[in-house]
Amino acid sequence: RARQTIVISPDMRDRFAGGVPASQLHLVPPVGPTPVASRPASLVRAELGLGPTVPLVVLVGRLHPQKDVASLIQATVALDPAVQVVVVGEGPDRAGLEADARRLGVEGRVHLVGARAQAADYQSAADVVVMCSIWEGFGLVVAEALHLARPVVATAVGPVPTMVIDGVTGRLVPPSDPAALAAAITDLLADRD
Repeated sequence: RARQTIVISPDMRDRFAGGVPASQLHLVPPVGPTPVASRPASLVRAELGLGPTVPLVVLVGRLHPQKDVASLIQATVALDPAVQVVVVGEGPDRAGLEADARRLGVEGRVHLVGARAQAADYQSAADVVVMCSIWEGFGLVVAEALHLARPVVATAVGPVPTMVIDGVTGRLVPPSDPAALAAAITDLLADRD
């Protein structure tokens, strides 16, 4: 019944095509403040109890099935034991994700730190930023991480492959594939350049 529909990516526009007349469909990409870290990486890492050389993987997102944080927790099992994973966000999946980390024996390496006003601080301190959603309308976290010059491992969903150049600015993996996620994270952590 809407007279006009705004979508945030070409992928979303394609999903609405057919159900909404083209004359009523408008593409307006998200525009927000440019992410800027407010604290040096050394302070963020110190807050987390991590030294400057500890490999750090960060995911920023809601703890919701769409974001598939469970795949990152499963992938952590296959990562080098020195790798620490920080998840910035809150949501209904928190208790289940904490239980998954305990069950898989990675609760000491996976840190669910809750929502943070300055998520860019954590992304900026990361060696690798991960986005493992099963679908995305845009993937703003990916754009922010790339703006902060952080390599990204992301699922090849929605418009994300238009932002992440596989093998150049990060790695693309299939959704819900913890083994591929772990392999891509490992590759990036080994590639200091």
